[in-house]
Amino acid sequence: SEREAAEDTRAASAASRPKRNWGRTIAVSLFGILVVAIAAIHVVPLDSAAYEKAASERFGVPVRIGAVNVALFPLPQVKFERITVGTEPELRIARARAAPEIGTVFTERKVFRSLELEGLVLTPAALSGALWGANASEALRIQRITAKAAKFDLGGLVLPPLDIDARLNADGGIQALTLGNAELKL
Repeated sequence: SEREAAEDTRAASAASRPKRNWGRTIAVSLFGILVVAIAAIHVVPLDSAAYEKAASERFGVPVRIGAVNVALFPLPQVKFERITVGTEPELRIARARAAPEIGTVFTERKVFRSLELEGLVLTPAALSGALWGANASEALRIQRITAKAAKFDLGGLVLPPLDIDARLNADGGIQALTLGNAELKL
């Protein structure tokens, strides 16, 4: 009968088709989504408001941050661009990289093991000590700050660019400070 022949033909063609491995298909799709999400973390900027608020509370002066991004490679870090501290501003920073305690990246309280500054320009107001002095706010905690070739805008007094390495205590005050450049170590 024709019906039996048609069923036999369908059964033979179904048997000749390879079976789909749904587990593999789903795993490959999830891996692709994960790769895209990790790549997006490096490109999509974060809202700078939480970081500005934490820094402003910590230093007691307005802090503005132009851009904030997260990078996972080579080590997890938060990258900042175009930072100004104070109303004048007393401190300008072109770029900064922070090594966060991972659990604090998306929380209100920010904790950084280290903060590396590039393009740091300090004014006399920043040097007064009030900016880096202890403050009761726990919104931001930094353990170590480093800067290469920091410039001092001292209104006529010319200083060579200095490398700065400051270790901070739990209150945010300077525990140890090293200043130097290629010719001079203080």
